[in-house]
Amino acid sequence: MGDFNAVMDPDNHSGGDMRWFGHHDNFPKACYQAQLTALLYTESYFKQKSRVQWLQLGDKNTFFHKTVLHRQTRNRITSLTNEEGTTFIDHQAIGNMTASYFEKTLNHGFLNATENLSHLFPNHISAATSLQQCSEVTDNEIKEAFFSIPDGKALGPDEFTVWFFKHSWSTIGKDFIVVVLHFFSTGSPTGKFTIHSTWETLREKRPISASHRFLWFNGHILRHSFILWLAMQRRLSIKDSLWFLEDSPTCNLCGSIMESHDHLFFQCQYSSLVWSSISNIVGIKRPNIHWSDLLLWTTNNLSAKKDMEHMIGHIILSVVVYHIWYERNSRLFNNLSKSVTSLLDDITQLVRLHLSSIKLTHPLPTDVISQWGISPLTDRE
Repeated sequence: MGDFNAVMDPDNHSGGDMRWFGHHDNFPKACYQAQLTALLYTESYFKQKSRVQWLQLGDKNTFFHKTVLHRQTRNRITSLTNEEGTTFIDHQAIGNMTASYFEKTLNHGFLNATENLSHLFPNHISAATSLQQCSEVTDNEIKEAFFSIPDGKALGPDEFTVWFFKHSWSTIGKDFIVVVLHFFSTGSPTGKFTIHSTWETLREKRPISASHRFLWFNGHILRHSFILWLAMQRRLSIKDSLWFLEDSPTCNLCGSIMESHDHLFFQCQYSSLVWSSISNIVGIKRPNIHWSDLLLWTTNNLSAKKDMEHMIGHIILSVVVYHIWYERNSRLFNNLSKSVTSLLDDITQLVRLHLSSIKLTHPLPTDVISQWGISPLTDRE
């Protein structure tokens, strides 16, 4: 498409492959698109940086508790004034006044079920109109509804206005009506329009991913599963996608190799040691492979819903990914770091507490209780 000179100077027509039609016009567009992409990534980077306070204090509940207390203070009712103008500030008096108000408002007895209430609804539709509203949509109704749209309105991403379709109705009218009728009937066994059929028509259908089994399982931790999902989609703000920033592209955990999803999970020397250590504790022998292959291995080998070992494996994966990402952000934004031993202690403590509080249909197996040092159920009660 062109050479470096043409990219740096789009007005220089000497660069580029002269055999390609429109090569002069494409370079300014490419430069503009690259600048726009860089701005979007920059915005994503600074959004992440603005959440440092939540990342730093979220697990300690300090910031969350302050936020909740502030909201409770703002919403607290400190006084009420009755109809006589008397103001009450005592909690008991406010409660009694509130209860009395709703008793008077709601305690009017029940209406007689046989009473004619038609006078309460002066405007009503006739039986013929009601039958017409429930009838199938006709071709003329579709055309009338379409031609009532102003000419300047656009129908979709093709940017063709309604004016174009109106003037081309003799050519596209039949196909247009077929598409609209298909929209009203698709997804409904009766052929009538339903909310479900609308959703099935508008939504993008995709095959169900097998990875949902170790993301949204019984006993998952929501924020951990969400970070794991982002990592699976390669949507975390990793440095290899933020190449235009002035920060060093090397990994903050090991400081030797460019940061990427494959490196961070778990080819990095730091994260690899954490991953291997926690895998040994759990007793699951996971192969030392790249991130995508590891997810595939987990999908194929830890897929049983009711298997306790598999569920613990799912918890371990999401907890480790979350803490690796948390540690990376702490080092990048706060210049705070933890040793592998300290991070392992945090992970094992969290898993232990989670397993001891999780609601299961059956008690935890004895080997799991012994392995994680969980107190028996009788002691916890």
